[in-house]
Amino acid sequence: MVRQLSSVEERFCNENALDNALALGGRFDASPIKSRHDAIWIEAAEGFDSGPILPQIDTLEIHGTARFANAIIKFTTAFAFAKKYGIKEIYHSGFDFLEDDTVVGSIRVRKGQPKGGKILRSAFYYNVTLRPLSHPMMSKYEVIQLIKDDLK
Repeated sequence: MVRQLSSVEERFCNENALDNALALGGRFDASPIKSRHDAIWIEAAEGFDSGPILPQIDTLEIHGTARFANAIIKFTTAFAFAKKYGIKEIYHSGFDFLEDDTVVGSIRVRKGQPKGGKILRSAFYYNVTLRPLSHPMMSKYEVIQLIKDDLK
């Protein structure tokens, strides 16, 4: 069965002028060889109120695993997004360069899956889907400078 956007995900895309096909993880280039996915999922155990969804999101979850360089890209993209929108928590599947539970600036970064909250989940790798919301964004260098004391 082909995944469809939930009503909340569709509302989020409409509110923020995001491409629904990209939110589903659609191909964003014409290359017949590459199929780059940058899907988003939005969920909340207690639901969202009728106001805009983005300000209600309090947790990011970085979807999927990655080796070192790709993990750095995923983390720095998610961190910059969280910082820009005041999101207080980021969950990841396990990045060797981060402690399992640490605070970077005002953002708590944890290994594992969130157990509640209003969550935006994405790979945060290509960042094509969320690009309209991401600019201007902190550079990867700026994020690394913030986390350097927390690196193992």
